[in-house]
Amino acid sequence: MPFRPSPHRLVTATVVAATLASAVLAAQASTADPATAAPASPASPAAPATDAQPAADRLRGELVFSNADGTGWFIAKGEDQGSAFAEFATSASALPQGDEWTTPVVGGTGPLIRTSDDGCLTDDTYGVFYHVLRCDGSPEQQFAWTTIPGGTTLQNPATGRYLSTGALDATYSDYLQGFPRVGFAGLYDLSRLTPDGGGAVTPPANGGIDALGQGTPASVAPGGTTDVFVGVRTTSAITALHATTITVQAPVGTTFDPALTALDGALRPASSDAWATQAALRAAGSVSADGRTFTGTIAEPTAAVQLPEGADLRWRVPLTASATATPGTSDLTFTIAGTTN
Repeated sequence: MPFRPSPHRLVTATVVAATLASAVLAAQASTADPATAAPASPASPAAPATDAQPAADRLRGELVFSNADGTGWFIAKGEDQGSAFAEFATSASALPQGDEWTTPVVGGTGPLIRTSDDGCLTDDTYGVFYHVLRCDGSPEQQFAWTTIPGGTTLQNPATGRYLSTGALDATYSDYLQGFPRVGFAGLYDLSRLTPDGGGAVTPPANGGIDALGQGTPASVAPGGTTDVFVGVRTTSAITALHATTITVQAPVGTTFDPALTALDGALRPASSDAWATQAALRAAGSVSADGRTFTGTIAEPTAAVQLPEGADLRWRVPLTASATATPGTSDLTFTIAGTTN
C-alpha cells in the first residue's frame, strides 16, 4: 500500500533571529501535494581599537561556546598574564557572567574587542594561547564566524585556527586556544550576542526552519510495517532546540504500534553528508488510544544539537498497515513545535 508524502508546511511560527535571543517556534506541519511516498606572552597595554567595524556592523555580548561533543560549556572571562581564560560549566545556564565583547556580524570578518579595556583577542604565532593585546589591525586579530558541522564557530582566516579551549572535558577554567582541526572547534551560542549600536537585524523566517517539510518515498504492504521518515531543513544556523514536540498522524488504514515510545532522530549537516543518528534528537512519547497519533518530546538540554544553515533533520516513524487496508495513496502528516536559539 503506497503512501504519498506531501510538502509539510510549517504554517504558523514566530520568527526568531539565530543571532539573537531565543523565541518561540510554534509551527504546524501539514501535507498537501501529491507524490508517491510516505513522508515521509605578557599582554601589551590595551588601547582603543584601530580596526573596528562600524557599530551597526558588529555584535555585542558574551562569548559562550560548547565543546565539540556538547557535554560542557565555556564563557570567556578574565585572563592570566595576558592569556585569555574561559570558565567551565556543565550547562549554558550554569555559566557565570563573562566579559563583554564586540564581534563581527555573522558573515563578516573583524576583531574581537573586549569592551572593558578595548583590547583585541590575538592569535599568537603558534596558536597555543590567545592574548588580549592592543588592537593594531593585524591578521592575527581578525576573526570570522564560520559554519561547521554541528554549528557556528570563530576562525582566524590568516592562521586557519578555530577559537576554543584545551579543556574539552574538564571541570575547571582553561585558556582560550586555537586549534587547526574542526573537531576541536568551539560551537558558539549566538543568542548571547545582540546588534551593537542599534543596528537592525532581520530575523530569519519561521525560526530558521524551512516551511516546507521533507518526506521519503515508502510503501507499506497490507499487514506489514515500514519505516517512514519525516523531517525539516534549517534555513539559518540554530544553536539549540528547546521544548520541541513532534506529533505524527497516521493515514486511514494505518496505525502505530501501541508499544512505540520514541522516534529516533538523525542529522546530516549538509545534503552531501551521510545521515547520523543523534541521541539528542530522540523524541520520547506515546501512541494515542486509537493508534493513529504519536506525540513525543525532545528532552532538554539539546546542547549537542547545533545546526548550520542547510542542515537536515529527520525522524524514523514505524507505520503499520491494516491487513484489510484498501490499496491507494495517502498522506502522513506531522506537527513540530518548540523554541530555537
